[in-house]
Amino acid sequence: PFPEAGSSTHPGEQPVEDRPEGLSELQRRNELLRREAAQYRIFERQIKNAASLLHNTCSRVAQALSEIPVEAGVAHPAETMVSGWLTADAQLAGNLLCGVFRTLGPSPTRGDFLLVIGRVLAQRDPIPEWAYELVQEALTAPHVEIRDAAIRVLEIWGGRRAGDLLRVHLERGTEVQWLAEYVKEITGGPIRIAGY
Repeated sequence: PFPEAGSSTHPGEQPVEDRPEGLSELQRRNELLRREAAQYRIFERQIKNAASLLHNTCSRVAQALSEIPVEAGVAHPAETMVSGWLTADAQLAGNLLCGVFRTLGPSPTRGDFLLVIGRVLAQRDPIPEWAYELVQEALTAPHVEIRDAAIRVLEIWGGRRAGDLLRVHLERGTEVQWLAEYVKEITGGPIRIAGY
């Protein structure tokens, strides 16, 4: 006995899609798709939570910076916030702080926030890589207040890495005169940064 024309089974054999193995493969694929959909929903919630956290954090920081100016030698309430976030979860805090810096409004506020981050991190060792990258980004900002803050943060941190970033910044030759003079002063003056 031969199978009927168009049939893929032998007489007495179940079609492939009706076999238990075929069914279990479909069930396995369905379960994988269900898990992927559940993971996507979790990821979507995490993104919404992160966006909400970023918005709330920006609001708190902006309020603290608008109420009290950041002054040399005077602790600022935002420093307590930043320190607490870094203590709770340094990696998450790094991502959050970079996001807040990039999201904050006017340039003086962003410059003040960068100073707050720099002052808090100066008390920790080592300075995390994300912080150097953030300051390097700030050195290329179009607003002089942000570049000034970045330079002051590098002055606070000191060390070879800070000196290298300042040297590269000066070599670009794009800085305003008074800020370029300040960089020359701090890199060659009594606060000598390694590498100069």
